[in-house]
Amino acid sequence: MLHSDRLAQTIAQSSKLISTAYKPISHVDAARLSQALSDDAKAIAHASLATFFEGINGVSKGRFTWSTVQLYYCSFYTCRALLMLRSFSVFYIGRSPHSLIAQAGESVVRKSGNTHSVVLAEFRSRFSADQLLSQTVAESDPLTWLENLRNTASYRGRYIKRAQIYAKDYR
Repeated sequence: MLHSDRLAQTIAQSSKLISTAYKPISHVDAARLSQALSDDAKAIAHASLATFFEGINGVSKGRFTWSTVQLYYCSFYTCRALLMLRSFSVFYIGRSPHSLIAQAGESVVRKSGNTHSVVLAEFRSRFSADQLLSQTVAESDPLTWLENLRNTASYRGRYIKRAQIYAKDYR
């Protein structure tokens, strides 16, 4: 677990009013969380780079399913690192995802879905003009398209024809 995740959980526990409401965080907690997010963003960016190289290596070896999963994770880690650099934390309390902006006066917000869906939705919202979202792929935004391919590769276990066609265009 990332240091910023543990810290956000601690801040959430100390700011809890009732089971579904949290009081705003202090300047001190915001500064501590912001620093932890900045530090952890470096590790997440490193993971993004590592999965990028794994994905590209897989494409060069014709391992398109593996590459699809790795390049999805590269995109996910990139989105998460960029959110962290904007002081946005996604963490769990029990089995539920929550978010917290590391800014005095902000409060913990319960989210629905999982870490991936929360991170990608927040990235789409906060970085709507980013190059990662600048073009559609198969009539979907690129993150949705890549997430669907990853889900097919990871959970349905089928060979991905679209990924093979896409990879051939970039050899």
